[in-house]
Amino acid sequence: MGWQFLQGWRRLGVHVTVLTRANNVGKVTAALGAAPDVSVVGFDLGATALYLKRLLPWSAQWYYLLWQLRARRIVSEIAAQGSATVVHHVTYAVDWMPVAASRRVRTSSRFIWGPVGGATQVPHELRRFLPWQSRLFEHARTLTGEIGRRLFARRTARDAALVVAQNSDAAAALQSVSRALLIEPNVLVPPGLIGPSNPIRSQEILGVGRLVAWKGWELAIRAMVELPPAYSLRLVGEGPEAERLAALARELGVDDRVRLDGPKSREEVLELMAGAACLVHPSLHDSAAGVLGEAIESGCPVVAFDVGGSGTILRESGLDPVSLTGSDVVADLAAALLEARPPLRSGRWSSSRLPLVLAEWLETAYRKRA
Repeated sequence: MGWQFLQGWRRLGVHVTVLTRANNVGKVTAALGAAPDVSVVGFDLGATALYLKRLLPWSAQWYYLLWQLRARRIVSEIAAQGSATVVHHVTYAVDWMPVAASRRVRTSSRFIWGPVGGATQVPHELRRFLPWQSRLFEHARTLTGEIGRRLFARRTARDAALVVAQNSDAAAALQSVSRALLIEPNVLVPPGLIGPSNPIRSQEILGVGRLVAWKGWELAIRAMVELPPAYSLRLVGEGPEAERLAALARELGVDDRVRLDGPKSREEVLELMAGAACLVHPSLHDSAAGVLGEAIESGCPVVAFDVGGSGTILRESGLDPVSLTGSDVVADLAAALLEARPPLRSGRWSSSRLPLVLAEWLETAYRKRA
């Protein structure tokens, strides 16, 4: 996503200074080639932190937090040179962590924060499909997120000339303190993913993502019981839930119709999308899943719950997400799988529209800071 936003800013004709981890600099500069309109600055924490990052749990989260706080000095130095009229914080796309732009930088520049998300919680109707360990994790995630929003996010949102939220949940968490707020899911699909104009679709339902409890794959497997025997489910991905999901399929008597396929390359996934009956994404709290945009842009039917970013992305694409108001969410999911229709290929999630989006954000940020 950082790379896509970099290219979007470049297409607007501005000079971009990228601050990233030091281990990314070589790859970024090599991919850019001769690019006088881009400066790449690398920064990492010390050797001890890098060593602990390989050993301790939740390494990505705590390292990110410390990195943002330590990188404030570098952002301040760049801003002090007078070259940073706009500061855009792009990744991670979380609304409860600090940002590398200090308060002084945020209030003295046109600071754009986002897209960010993280405020979506597991709906009550879906909690029973989580193992007890995952329910404890969700409680901890909720508590951590709320503490982070109180400590960091609300101040950041107050200072920003523009906050870009990934979905309505993130917008609701920040709208009371932000001066300007837009909703734009963090989904950017490179052009060229157009599938066949009239594909011959199989009766194989495709699921793509990590095999973790909150992705909701249990619901997809349970829905297979409700579908005709000709339908099958292929899950592409890996994770700690693999054994439990395989055991559930055996218990329900659909193990001959459920295939856990392991990870695949993007090209292989797109090939599977081209002929799948539909893509199922029964996530319980995704902020904005890129795979939904990829499926929609390639013409693959999509089925997902009306939760967080999934509901936002489907509605923005002219599709109806699966409502949670019914008495049986598994039966409703199965019915939606049977009725799935190809989406309109509008280019809504194509990265080619990013310069226009950024131009709108820039205009808003200048107007609000004027």
